[in-house]
Order: sequence, then C-alpha cells, then structure tokens
Amino acid sequence: MIHIYHGSDTFESYHQAVNKLKKLGGALTSDFVINCDEIDLETFIQKIEGVSLFSSLRIFFLKRLFSNSIIEKYITDNYETLKALDIVIWEDKKIKSSNKLLKLSSLSASLNFFEAPKNYKMENWIKSRALKYEIKLKNNEAQILLTQSNFNKWIIDQELQKIALAQGLGLQVDEIISNAENFDIWEFLENFSSRNVKKIYSSLNKLINTAEIQLIISMIRRELFLLTSVKLAQNENDLKTLGIHPFVLKKMRNKEKNFTYQELCAFTKSLLNLDYAIKNGEIDPKHGLILFLQLL
Repeated sequence: MIHIYHGSDTFESYHQAVNKLKKLGGALTSDFVINCDEIDLETFIQKIEGVSLFSSLRIFFLKRLFSNSIIEKYITDNYETLKALDIVIWEDKKIKSSNKLLKLSSLSASLNFFEAPKNYKMENWIKSRALKYEIKLKNNEAQILLTQSNFNKWIIDQELQKIALAQGLGLQVDEIISNAENFDIWEFLENFSSRNVKKIYSSLNKLINTAEIQLIISMIRRELFLLTSVKLAQNENDLKTLGIHPFVLKKMRNKEKNFTYQELCAFTKSLLNLDYAIKNGEIDPKHGLILFLQLL
C-alpha cells in the first residue's frame, strides 16, 4: 500500500511517517530511504524495481516526492502496480487537494494530513513533548521556549533534548532556560564529543563572548568524566550505577566510541594542565582553550 503524509505541520507528519515505516519493518537507512528530489527517474526505477525483484525488501520511504514531477507522474501512472509494495511518502509541505496521486491514495484511506496548530494551542503540545524527555515545564518556561523558537516544533524538540541532557548532568530547568548561552554550551559540547572540528570552532565563537572560559573548561571536564565512566563500564549494571539520566546515557554510549580510553585520559590531563596554567596567569584563557581544542 502507498501511504502519504503531508501538511503544514512537518514535524508531526514526518514523525508519524517514520513511525509507519518502522511498523512496516523499515528503518531510516539507505536501504529504505529515497530522496526523490535528488535523483532522476532511471535511478528511482532501478531502486524500486531492482530491489523488489532480487530481495525480500519491499518497503520504501520516499522523501519530497512531489518536488520531482517526473517521478511523481511515474508513481501515479503505475499506482496499481506499485501499491503492492509498502511505500511511505513524506512531503515537507501541504499537497494540493487536486493532485491526482493524492486522490488515488485517499480512496484507500492511506492519506494522512497534518495541519500546524495555532500558536495559542502550542503550550499543551510542548508540555506533552517535554514529558517524553522526562521534563516537567512550568507555564512560564513553556512560554519562554515557545517564544525563543518562534513556535517551531523542530527547534523546540532540539531545545528539549538539550534540556534533558542538562538535567541529566544535575542542572535545573529554570537554570537552563534563564540563560540563553546555556543552549550554546550544549551545542559546543555535542560538537566536542562528536569530534566535529569544523563545527566546534563555530560553536565556540558563539559561546566565548557570552560565557566565562572557566565555565567552558568545567563543562568539558564534566563531559570527559562522563565519557570515561561510560567507556570503563563493563556491563549494563555498571552503567546503571553511574546514576546518569537515561537520555544522557544513550547519547554518551554513542559518543564514547569516538575516543579511546588513552585519548580520554590524555585530554583530561591536558585540560587539568590548562586550568592550572590559566589560574596561575601563565596563559591567556581564550588562547589556551583554542590550543587545547586543537588536540582533537
């Protein structure tokens, strides 16, 4: 069957489309996902017909199909044949009701439309979404996040993930939201742990004008400690004894793979030496931090 997800609420349409993909047995990997706005018809046909003929894989996740009129026409013309496959289509906009493929899908009850909520209805949504990350937002905190994100669900969800990460490290929600630079520091730490050298200096430039160097060093030290603790854990029981928030733990388990244990020890030692040098006036804090980051 062909399932279409579209509408002005791209956040909900996307996540519902992904949920459908997973229920069908698919995943967000190159085996299943086809970016229709980036390929030609010949390549598309090879992916659809080739895979369906020579393997048991019969599930596809098509993104931005309606941005490619040629592939769209192919699917419309061959609808009866292709609906034997499981095809989930996600479009990051509202499709016109007069669209022929849309009408075909509506006949089989596989059409899913999501309209963006009015701003005044967003407070309930953000509180509900926050609970997914075990965050309880007060009314004023929800309003601050809504205003800062301009009521954009994608941005809100990213900020909620950062708040969950910060909570896992012992900070309170009001502490995090009250200071705009806190969001920058989580972006910086994410780039640090991912060893994304290109992005780390960009995030540092945004952060360094609003946050004290000692705060940045302190947060790097905490990040290194968590990465090392997760790296040394031998089993699930060891991980539980660390007392790390589940959301933070999940991210740390992915990020610790970017370092060897020896590297984490070396980074920690270098950071301690930098902290000592700064406190004794032996090096300019900003220059010292940049030199440290070059070790990545």
